[in-house]
Amino acid sequence: MSYKYHRDILVNTYLDIVKNKNYDLILQNIAKYGKNYIKDTSKTAYRKIHSILTSILDKLLSNPGDREKYIADLVESTILIRYQAERKQLNWNLSKELVGILETFLKQIRNLDAESLRVHVRTIKMIIDSILAFYYNQFK
Repeated sequence: MSYKYHRDILVNTYLDIVKNKNYDLILQNIAKYGKNYIKDTSKTAYRKIHSILTSILDKLLSNPGDREKYIADLVESTILIRYQAERKQLNWNLSKELVGILETFLKQIRNLDAESLRVHVRTIKMIIDSILAFYYNQFK
């Protein structure tokens, strides 16, 4: 059975979670659409992106008052994601979704209180972690 790919499913998942705290959506949507994100994706390329993003997000969680320091790092991450997609190392749909999440987050980051920032960062981390877990589960 194949699933029709719905545009911006991860971006909408991210936005719905930060608004309604419905974390189950991550598992539902990755299970349903995950194959669309991992096909044609290099394990090494995604692990690199995952490592860089989780490192930045962990630092941001630890130091929410220093968020200005991490904005440039997040912008550089979006550039890396686009670069990996252009090199055909990262699935185009996954690239588009990750960039969409980061751009949405970057538009809001300066105006978030500490608790809202924590919810946003935690949600982004769960999404990128779930993609990695799905990837490894599919190819064990």
